[in-house]
Amino acid sequence: MMRIFLLLTFFMAGGLVDTFSRQTLLLGTIGRNDARECEYQGTPKYSGFKLTAFRGDELKISVSSKGGDAQAWLLDENFKVVVANDDANEKTKDSLITFTVPRYSPPASRYYIVFAEYEFKKSNFSVDIKTNSIFAA
Repeated sequence: MMRIFLLLTFFMAGGLVDTFSRQTLLLGTIGRNDARECEYQGTPKYSGFKLTAFRGDELKISVSSKGGDAQAWLLDENFKVVVANDDANEKTKDSLITFTVPRYSPPASRYYIVFAEYEFKKSNFSVDIKTNSIFAA
């Protein structure tokens, strides 16, 4: 019984190591209205780009894989999941993430766009970001 209590306390205190920070290959920085193509190798599990976004930015992030099944996550600067998507709809295996940076956020916030092929197979990926700012920083 004591073991369960200690384990629960560990999880509640934030002791659980996140899934992404140690298993992601960062490929560089991507702009707010930018597109990139890259090869996903399957090892490490995830690949991604760093993104700086501003208060009020409406982000539309499309992640596609030629011949694969794209999964995508938008992470905050601490590698915590903000939004995730597997299939944008029932007709595609591409991912689509939409997110508006909150007004109460710092003027500029760092995010990570992280992606993987569903079965972690090698694949070519396209990441496309469209940004619309709804109010000034």
